[in-house]
Amino acid sequence: MATAVSKHTERAALPAKREPRPRTPASSSDAALCLLLVVAVAGVAVQSIELTGNVRLLMLAATGLSLLLGVWSPRMWTAIAAVLVVAGGATVLAYVIATNGGPRFWIAIGGAIVAVLGFGAIWVSSLLRRIYRRMRENRRIIEALTQIDPTTGVFKPHAGRDRLRAEITRAVRYHRPFSLLVGKAKGWEEEVEHRGMQTAQEVFAETLRTATTVLRNNDIIATEPDYSFIVILPETTADGGEIAARHIQEAVQGLLDVQFSLVQCPDDGETEEALLREAYQGLAFAEMTDLPLVSRSAFDAE
Repeated sequence: MATAVSKHTERAALPAKREPRPRTPASSSDAALCLLLVVAVAGVAVQSIELTGNVRLLMLAATGLSLLLGVWSPRMWTAIAAVLVVAGGATVLAYVIATNGGPRFWIAIGGAIVAVLGFGAIWVSSLLRRIYRRMRENRRIIEALTQIDPTTGVFKPHAGRDRLRAEITRAVRYHRPFSLLVGKAKGWEEEVEHRGMQTAQEVFAETLRTATTVLRNNDIIATEPDYSFIVILPETTADGGEIAARHIQEAVQGLLDVQFSLVQCPDDGETEEALLREAYQGLAFAEMTDLPLVSRSAFDAE
């Protein structure tokens, strides 16, 4: 059954414009960790000097629990409430178990230290999470820059092959077919001789950008080293692949005259090498016979 090919919005792998570089909070993070360590040491020292044995153990346990709540905080307000409960509860219990005339002033100081350490842990935890999110965003941008050709706006060869291998694995494992188109400009050498290499490259890039506008969001175009390109059409049979090829050819009229070879996985191969070998053989046949599209199944029938 043919698969409909809908309008394709621009890929979001790269931002539309350059964003201002965020200021790195690494130095703030280091300062926060050092401050938290100093306060923790001071708190433990204060609680250990003046408090009685039972009260001291209670306040030290509350300090450790407060720090854990601050670091492990699924929601900030939940962690703040938990730290307040722990600090207040520890202070109240310390007053209850303190002996008559006990160090009530130091108990209050200990409770305050428990709260401060908990809030400090929450702040540091939140800061480190923001740093981690920024690092992940930067890594995604770097990965996009290494995968997308800035001239054509489509995937580079190595990224296209990675996507092809992933799609083959999915198709074979779940028995879900997909189609692969290999395209090349008809008479590319003559185009280069007539237009010049730079102009021909610009026209080739515009052709690929135009081709993306008639494909679905999950379809993938990637360049190949010899100025050919591949189009991966997930969840698409050979009939749907023929429709996609015709749509591309109609869209790029006036730019380049593109010839296609079409194969379907897993019918025409279950590995990257097998599929590409069959596809490029079909493309060579299309160039030799001056056909706009050669399907591997039709090629075999002949």
